[in-house]
Amino acid sequence: MLSKRLQEIYDLIPSCQIVADIGTDHGFIPEKLLLEKKCQKVIASDISKQSLSKTIEVRDKNNFGQNLLCVVSDGFKNFSENTKIDCVVIAGMGGNEIVKILKEKPTSIVVDQFILQPNQHHNNLRDYLLSQNYIIEKDYVLQDKEKFYYLIKCKKVTNLIDKTDLKNNLNANKEYSLEQIFFGITSKKDSDINEYKSYLMEIKNKFLQRKKYLS
Repeated sequence: MLSKRLQEIYDLIPSCQIVADIGTDHGFIPEKLLLEKKCQKVIASDISKQSLSKTIEVRDKNNFGQNLLCVVSDGFKNFSENTKIDCVVIAGMGGNEIVKILKEKPTSIVVDQFILQPNQHHNNLRDYLLSQNYIIEKDYVLQDKEKFYYLIKCKKVTNLIDKTDLKNNLNANKEYSLEQIFFGITSKKDSDINEYKSYLMEIKNKFLQRKKYLS
């Protein structure tokens, strides 16, 4: 059974042919994608050979064979050239690291959609997406137990057809407030974002109290 965070990521993935899960670790999402036939093939990658071994065990246990391709890779670096991927998931790492992966993606690898879940520096990731003409379709905070996570579903504008879509995009023809850069553009559950803001305010107050004590 997936955690609330992973289930949310899974639900954002469209039914399609090929999904790539970068930083897959245990391979929980690829396993469910293939078991429920939500896609035909998954490329599961991790920079750590040891972490990827867990996904290899998932592949062998379920007899997924070539439907679950396990690749030791830093981002897209060891992906085959001219690969067409319907959806790429990059979750559970820092926003700056996700930006680095997106910047280093070879142009020969074509991706339709991205599901991104930064653990920190989500504002830097959002700033990068907005500056690089990504269409942000969903962007919201999710509370899973005591932790808060941002989920961003987006696609890169690459041709004139996409640029037409940009006119109806959430981040088209508008300036973003500082609050939107830090808290996201859309809201799925107001209760989660309100809890998150309260959580941040609590941290701020603790910091100010400690600072006052030290001074």
